[in-house]
Amino acid sequence: MSTPLLQALGLAFFLTACGQPSEASKPSLSKVDGHYEGKDAADMARYIGKQAAVPEFSPVRAVLVSHQIVKSYGLESFLKALIDSGLPEVHVVVPKTGVPLARNPSRQEVVDAVGPTYANRLRFVEHGSQSGNASTVWARDWAPLFATDSTTGAKRLLDFNYYPRRPVDDAVGTQLELTGWERVSVPVYNEGGNFMNNTRGDCLMTSRVTDANARKYRDDDIVLNASEITRLYADFAGCARTKVFPRMPTEGTGHIDMWAKFLTDDDVLVGEIAESDATDELAKSIRRYLNERAADIEAMGLRVHRIPMPKPSSWVFRSYTNSLLINGTAFVPQYATDSVHGPRVEAIYQDLGFKVVWVPSDSLIRDGGAVHCVTMQVP
Repeated sequence: MSTPLLQALGLAFFLTACGQPSEASKPSLSKVDGHYEGKDAADMARYIGKQAAVPEFSPVRAVLVSHQIVKSYGLESFLKALIDSGLPEVHVVVPKTGVPLARNPSRQEVVDAVGPTYANRLRFVEHGSQSGNASTVWARDWAPLFATDSTTGAKRLLDFNYYPRRPVDDAVGTQLELTGWERVSVPVYNEGGNFMNNTRGDCLMTSRVTDANARKYRDDDIVLNASEITRLYADFAGCARTKVFPRMPTEGTGHIDMWAKFLTDDDVLVGEIAESDATDELAKSIRRYLNERAADIEAMGLRVHRIPMPKPSSWVFRSYTNSLLINGTAFVPQYATDSVHGPRVEAIYQDLGFKVVWVPSDSLIRDGGAVHCVTMQVP
């Protein structure tokens, strides 16, 4: 995208710094408002065509999480499992409190939960500007995407826009201290859970992204249509082919990670509701939706592997695509309420070359996400 076009879009960037409580537990559709942050059109133009987002199935050296994974969900066992898998380190974002990091109470809470042996592999990153402010657990959505320059190898953070009612979350990209990663502000409202890609530049998302950019929420917002969004993903994330699917009916997040996942450049998991489970209109509509999306992805020349999806209950959509891939290990959500599909799910991941580690996710999924939603891999 040229600098004049960036200027024509009216890019006016700034950063806010006021905290808001998480709304993740509400069963309503996700709210769509936010703000842009960065510098100016000339600064943006320097990065056009210079980098590509790293696929999540690429080699990983760390995983980024919020301290809320322990504080709010008691998933210290998950942190231990990540380290036991051979992952060099886990980055844990904790709120600033005005005391030295070594005495940060959120840091100490995580250290106490995992124990000293595992704590040695945790790297704590302070974030926020006011005492008591804390990022939500949804690291996938507020974290930047990681990208590299194919020519120079330079490492960059692609910082997309996030909810203004969660400005502490939205500001994470500007405050991450990951050595050697340069931040690039991308003027598109979208969350990390609504993006997946491969090394060939196939980028998949849902109409959650067009919904999010369809109107202004502030005077200095810009409105983007589908073609403009596609162009921005091409310019800043290396997306040679961007496919925007309709969002899943009635599912609150609108994110693609609730029903699909790249495992390799060619292999994509897509959820499937069994015909025998489609006993009401909601389940029937979701079954039709998933079958149509599987056909769409196959039409792109990709290999589709169907994976069970339990029948949705009210606003709760239990997903086995909402997993995390770490160097040959798949950390897969486990639901106590689903005692049927586990063996088949495990066999599918194993057949595609992954060791499976189960992560209890009942509490997470009731709040609108699972394993993928609370993690961001660092390539």
